[in-house]
Amino acid sequence: MTDISKKTELQQSCITAVMPRYFKCRFFKGQILHSKILEAKDEEDIKTVFGKKYPSRHLLEAIEV
Repeated sequence: MTDISKKTELQQSCITAVMPRYFKCRFFKGQILHSKILEAKDEEDIKTVFGKKYPSRHLLEAIEV
């Protein structure tokens, strides 16, 4: 007898892996605090995405939304 729950769990993890994740990125531009929503795969990837989009800015925090 096959274990259907394990197969479903594996399928679910594959679906979750390809779903886009969005992060609210907060950073200063001059003296003004800005927030932008950017798409990334995970917390580490958001640093790379943010760095490419805003190379001269420092990421204060990224919160998944």
